[in-house]
Amino acid sequence: MILSFLLTITFTLIAGAAFATPVQWSVNGHYYEHISDFSGIWTAADSDAQSQSYQSLNGHLATITSAGENNFILSSFGGNPTAFIGGYQLDTATTPDSGWAWVTGETWDYTAWYSSEPNDGGDNYENGQEDYLMLYRDGGVWNDIYNDWSFSYIVEYEDMQTPVPEPATLILLGSGLAGLAFYRRKRK
Repeated sequence: MILSFLLTITFTLIAGAAFATPVQWSVNGHYYEHISDFSGIWTAADSDAQSQSYQSLNGHLATITSAGENNFILSSFGGNPTAFIGGYQLDTATTPDSGWAWVTGETWDYTAWYSSEPNDGGDNYENGQEDYLMLYRDGGVWNDIYNDWSFSYIVEYEDMQTPVPEPATLILLGSGLAGLAFYRRKRK
């Protein structure tokens, strides 16, 4: 009996640590999760993040569009995660700091580059190949990286679909309102 109880408690603690609940940032209502048991390249992380969902919300690599969001992610995941996030460089980029985009298409107007980044590998590598973004372990700054590096990633969950009423729905709504108005008029 006591052994069974101890095993249940141990399993619950282990499972709780392995499958943490995503955290919500109250500013935008999105949920974030550090997928620490993933070790793969950026393109694989991007695909894996898109296959994730939480409470009917769609996942994607995190897009960090403000200092507040960057700080929230850092404080939520231990301060210094080294993880992929959802930035990539377009093929048309001509310099290391040009042509960056978010996987969601959001405006690229906030950056938190490490002091010597982005650098396309600097003197160590052939220029023009560091086209992916990671949250660097050194205080939440960013680093441009090659696709052959392997890290965990941060997924962001949000409702990516803005519902647009179908024309049939609008017709039904209009018909219903007209019917109600006619019914009220007839009762008088």
